[in-house]
Amino acid sequence: MSHEKLNSLTSEQIKKYLVKLNKEGTLVEKLSRILSSDKITVKLDFVLQVLSFLEEVDLIRSISDELSGLVVTFVSKCITSELEYLMEWFMKAIKLNTFHSHKVLAGLESGLVRCSTLKTIVIDGEVFTGLEGFDHYLNRICSYKWKSDLILPLTETLRGLTLNSEQLDVVIDKTVAAITTISTSDVPALIYQLLLLSSKGKHKRVINGIIQNLHKLEKADLKQLDDTDMTITVLSNNFSQIEGSSLLHVNFAVKHDVELGKAIIANLKASKSFTTFSLALGVALLSHPRFSENILTTLKSKIHKNLKSQVLFKQSRMISTIMNKPEDVTLILDLLINCRTGGWEVITEGVVNLAFALLDVNDGSDVSVADVGVRILEKCYKVHSHYSIGKC
Repeated sequence: MSHEKLNSLTSEQIKKYLVKLNKEGTLVEKLSRILSSDKITVKLDFVLQVLSFLEEVDLIRSISDELSGLVVTFVSKCITSELEYLMEWFMKAIKLNTFHSHKVLAGLESGLVRCSTLKTIVIDGEVFTGLEGFDHYLNRICSYKWKSDLILPLTETLRGLTLNSEQLDVVIDKTVAAITTISTSDVPALIYQLLLLSSKGKHKRVINGIIQNLHKLEKADLKQLDDTDMTITVLSNNFSQIEGSSLLHVNFAVKHDVELGKAIIANLKASKSFTTFSLALGVALLSHPRFSENILTTLKSKIHKNLKSQVLFKQSRMISTIMNKPEDVTLILDLLINCRTGGWEVITEGVVNLAFALLDVNDGSDVSVADVGVRILEKCYKVHSHYSIGKC
């Protein structure tokens, strides 16, 4: 079919033509000629139909990948006015949640990269430099509410871009906030993407965001258990698996990126209280020789302060009226000990090491840190006896 005839087709006719080519097995070959041609400007409706075709039709992986590659090639070569039109199509699709698949996001990434190389680009009638346009589009993307099943592919797409410090902050903040909105089964995968994103810098921002947003999910999980009149000493099986898998991801990443370990220690030092996940990360670090001494000192100090805060809160009416009740670190430790599988195995050795270290603490005050060590060992023994597996 000639280029002239293709440009005269309606959207529905283009779709039927693409379906016909797919059945004949000549889809990639024909589209490669059309989209890579330097002699003719392909009508934008045709390109958009290719994008829609990628989303709607069940293609084998190899063909889908080749079509995505062809779209990327077109975006990298099209004239500026066509790029402007395509970028607005992507913005509208994200804003209105009209994406059906992540297969077309390679075109978005290519468009953003191309935009950053232009001298000027027109957006909503206003002229921007290419870099300003890139920043404008990135901020728009991150200001929209992301469809749950597109959070992971969008994060992966933005992670592939070259970002300055401020742009990286925007992407990280958007992604960590998505921890509370994505399907819970996808939380560990999102945290994995965040850890990869942290390699660009901002390790503290990533770790703080992960801990903060996982805590929000955890409180909701414990609230649901509390509503069933259960004794809150365990997380639900589902959430325990989520945090356990996330713990594995972070623990593995720390082995390859020292800055992540430093960020975990900094979070524990700066935080007024523990969360289950922050304490688990700290305990897991005890098994890393590079961090064991530093993190052990931090944990002992934080546990001591937590116990003193609890005593003051109970003894002083004035303090109890002006401050929130401090988190009980012993209950959090109970939660950690009760989580035995699904990734939590990485803290087993650290929990025991922490317990023995606490036994040696004797500062002469009326707060017995050593009692917490005894409690941990007793709890470990009971859990071990109950399950008859593992060390603790």
